[in-house]
Formats: sequence, C-alpha cells, structure tokens
Amino acid sequence: MDIRIDNLENMRAVCMEHIGPYNEIGPVFGKLWSFTKENSIPVDDQKWLGVYWDDPSLVPTDKLRSEACVTVCSKTEVPDIEGLTIRTLEGGKYAIGTYVGPYSGLGNAWGEFDAAIKKMDTKPRESPCFELYVKGGDDSIPEDEWITELCIPVE
Repeated sequence: MDIRIDNLENMRAVCMEHIGPYNEIGPVFGKLWSFTKENSIPVDDQKWLGVYWDDPSLVPTDKLRSEACVTVCSKTEVPDIEGLTIRTLEGGKYAIGTYVGPYSGLGNAWGEFDAAIKKMDTKPRESPCFELYVKGGDDSIPEDEWITELCIPVE
C-alpha cells in the first residue's frame, strides 16, 4: 500500500448516519445518492466519503457510528431531515494510504494501514478517520481498479 503524509483542506459535507458494522454502510450511500437527486443537490463533481467515528476494537460492532458523506460547496442549501447532518470535516495533516481493489477488501486494508502507521513517526489526533472514494463504486469500472484513500488524522 502506498502511504503518504499530506495536508487536506476542510471539507463541507452532507452526511447520512449509520449505526452498526462499518462494512454495512453501503446502502446508506444509496440513500444519500437518492436524497441528493430528489433534492437537486449538485454532487456530480464532489467527493464521496465514509466517515468512521469509533475504534472497532473498543466499541461493540452494533454500536459503531459512521456516516456516508458527499462534499458540497458552501452555498448549497440542504433540507433539514432527521439522520442528515451538514458538517465541516476538519482539514490538516493526514496519513493517507491508497488502496486499489474492491470495497470488500477495505477491512484488511485498514488493518495493514493501521499497522504501518504505528511503525511511522506519527501520532493520531482527535478527528475521525475516513475513506475517500477516488475511483469506482459503479458498474463502469472493474472492482480491481477501484481506488480508495484511507485517511487518518495525525499531528
């Protein structure tokens, strides 16, 4: 896995909550996509992210908190509905690991990434980890070519 340290900008995002196993967040992205289309929220050139709030080694699987998110510009208005949040994802210094392959391999990729980060001279900071979906997630691209960036905030 290719790992780098980079500075990211703040990102304003529309987020839809998910409680439960992280690997079951997929349908929430479908709901978020439908919501953006039904409400004419422009997201075609935006970033899609999965935000993960809890450490799965410390929190029971059925209590894990995550969000399916899509970035929006500052002028975008979003209807107020339950389970939907508009938030600014904090920018700053991040360890970023590039994973290529199907989403089913992300759990193992996070394990490999976490182990590599622990060997580096970095220290995590208080902010959620997230996945940035760079390429893939649809039928036009083979799964083995999908690109996901795993992002851990560091000091």
